[in-house]
Amino acid sequence: MREDRRASSPQLKSALGVVGLFASLATGTLVLLTLGQGPAIVFGGSLLVGVVLTTALAGRKVAISALITVSAILAVTSAITIYGVFQIASAIWMSGDNRAIPPPDPLLLAQATEKIDAESDEFAFMLELTEEELNAVLQDALAEANNPFRRVTVDITNAVGEDGLLNFIGEFKEGQLDVNGTLGIKATAGQLDIEILEIEIGMFTVPGIARSALEEMISDIADLQASLAAEGADVQNIVIGDDRVVITGINRSGDINLSAVVSAIADRVDLGDSEEIEPFYPAGRVNSTAADGNQYYVALGDSLAANIGVNQPRDGYVSRFHGWLEQKETDLGLRNFGISGETSGSLLHSGQLDNAVEFGKENLVKYVTIDIGANDLLGHLTSPDCSNDISTEACQQRIDVTLETYATNMNRIFSILSEAFPDATILLLTTYNPFGFGFEDRVEFESFSNATIVQLNNIAEIAASTRGILVADGFTALRGIATATTHMVDSPPDIHPNVVGYDLLAGALIAATP
Repeated sequence: MREDRRASSPQLKSALGVVGLFASLATGTLVLLTLGQGPAIVFGGSLLVGVVLTTALAGRKVAISALITVSAILAVTSAITIYGVFQIASAIWMSGDNRAIPPPDPLLLAQATEKIDAESDEFAFMLELTEEELNAVLQDALAEANNPFRRVTVDITNAVGEDGLLNFIGEFKEGQLDVNGTLGIKATAGQLDIEILEIEIGMFTVPGIARSALEEMISDIADLQASLAAEGADVQNIVIGDDRVVITGINRSGDINLSAVVSAIADRVDLGDSEEIEPFYPAGRVNSTAADGNQYYVALGDSLAANIGVNQPRDGYVSRFHGWLEQKETDLGLRNFGISGETSGSLLHSGQLDNAVEFGKENLVKYVTIDIGANDLLGHLTSPDCSNDISTEACQQRIDVTLETYATNMNRIFSILSEAFPDATILLLTTYNPFGFGFEDRVEFESFSNATIVQLNNIAEIAASTRGILVADGFTALRGIATATTHMVDSPPDIHPNVVGYDLLAGALIAATP
């Protein structure tokens, strides 16, 4: 028999199979790091198939040549892969400071800081930073962040209206590699979500754990939400395009500026003293936020659920409504989870909604009420963009963003409530207008704010009705009588209801309860 036709020995086949398998894995890994997952499967798989066929069919001479070839492939690809992975790991996980962090442009940083500080003092913010200002903020953040970058530069290439993307280049403190990639940023439930869509380090693409680590590092640097407020910032929307970033949201640690708007209205009309209204429903039996029972009424919401504006919880709408329910329900307990300053976005991440859902898993919940939305909108209505001139494009932009985000959040909130409390009667208490003094025909701001709050309530009502959630009309209950039902004519003015206002809101819930 001729030499090249002689069958391969079992030892030769085993060696070729083992070396071929490792060569395929090494090749696939290298291609994964350079070209991506698809090509890695093709190259690694093709080599493995070739090795299998050669092992099964080839003669001894061909098998020896194949063994030499795959051994060389294994050695070369392993060396390149190990070197590349070492470079990436060194760059990402070694926090050396071989090269000092260059300072940002002081003028650009001062401009950006002034904008951020100004918006941090507002209850509702709309922060616009140019690409240059954003880079100055990011570079300044590097000095504080515990990460391996000495410089991160972003480049905004898309136009407004397209998908908001940030292209970035990161320069590591260690090694000679730079990282290039694209970030996708969106606002979800009051928070900024940053996702790395594409990333390369030198000749390598970055998969798996390295991508996750870099994503966390970039998120730490680009935490504009933390720059706006140490606590309580809810981002409603982010627009990236035309070399600018515009972030709109609510700073829940701030206060709504009411004085300027109320003063402007008082200059037009005499708010005066309104006719006194006597409460119709008695104050609640429960003078706290909790009472035990064998079944429960659960309240969710903002400062209205939290009884802000009255001296004792029993005067709030929650305890009054609970007192009325006790007339028709036996041993009805109460859990009021309301948090002052809550927005529809923060409700999804602050813990209030989660705590209520957990409570429902262990207890029989018969009724659920929710009021949410005033804080989403009123800060924008009282911002300089709207309070000075409601017809401005900036004012309309704030309102459009608020309504769009509110719709998304309310659909998600109602879905969670419907799933968590399938057997409970769930009621939405709609938002009232604290600027409703009864002068719609003479005060443009009142008519405008009424129309805008109606839009907000319509969004919530549609989301509620599709899930069988009942709607209590809090808007009509207080319409045009803010002087008598709120603290808006106090000094300083306060949007929250007084005893009469809470009584009327409780009445709206009672009227909507079957």
